[in-house]
Amino acid sequence: MNARLPHPVAAVVGRLLQAAPTTATAIATRRVAPLERLAAEFGDFVGSQQNATTLIQALRTGTPIALGQPRSSASPAFSSPTGPLSYANVRIVLALARSQLAAQGFATATPEQLRSVLFGDAGAAGILDRRAAGFGWGRIAHALGLKLGPVLGKA
Repeated sequence: MNARLPHPVAAVVGRLLQAAPTTATAIATRRVAPLERLAAEFGDFVGSQQNATTLIQALRTGTPIALGQPRSSASPAFSSPTGPLSYANVRIVLALARSQLAAQGFATATPEQLRSVLFGDAGAAGILDRRAAGFGWGRIAHALGLKLGPVLGKA
């Protein structure tokens, strides 16, 4: 009569733990690496998956960015003033760039357009220049005439 029944929560947790290795393995096999996911998301915008991968890796590592194959003197390599960025920040940069060029009527960016949007030109600072100056993402979006929430919702 003193036999204790297992607590209902303990029984559920026990079942979940028994199933965990199978579930974790299934989830891990469905995961896509952030680089691949971002390259697929922004490949059309920057002209190709190869360009997207090159750009993302350069932004992640802080190394010079070179777009276009083969690289010509018309589109030389350029370096980010921000240093290395996280994948989340790379996504924000590319989403802002895509939205800014879309507002100007461009669905695909040329290397020159992308350089202008990221680094600015004689008339205005670019996305990365503003970030390097300490601006937050919301303030950068506002300066571009955009709202960060909708920009990231579309990205």
